[in-house]
Amino acid sequence: MRLRGFMHPGITCDAGTSLADAAREMERTNVGSIVVVTGRRISGIVTDRDLAVRGLGREMPSTTPVEEVMTKQVVSMRDTADVFDAAAEMSHSGCRRLPVVDAKGDLQGIVTLDDLTILFAHEADFLAQTVASGSTATRTT
Repeated sequence: MRLRGFMHPGITCDAGTSLADAAREMERTNVGSIVVVTGRRISGIVTDRDLAVRGLGREMPSTTPVEEVMTKQVVSMRDTADVFDAAAEMSHSGCRRLPVVDAKGDLQGIVTLDDLTILFAHEADFLAQTVASGSTATRTT
């Protein structure tokens, strides 16, 4: 399965967004990260952990821009890559959130480790049921 068919929209902000506004947007959209963009180009990613550890932990004011706490070296992957490639990249790089970009490098969406875990758990369950039933049915995903 290609990432373009599996990803979900990435929540974005610009580098000047305050820590407080980023936290409110994470709560409103029920996400743990926001991709920091200039236009559609990725300039960083800020996570709930960044806000807590790098922001609050360092007693930064809530008005501090996210560029002060964001990760600037963002690992991303092309939208044509396979979900298994994404899982391998996450394992290799240690990231939990993977922005997905097009051929021009513009943000298209995001895939998280939780997304992949759920997908692979469903696939494993399907395989287990197939083996247990002795079925020769095939699945197209």
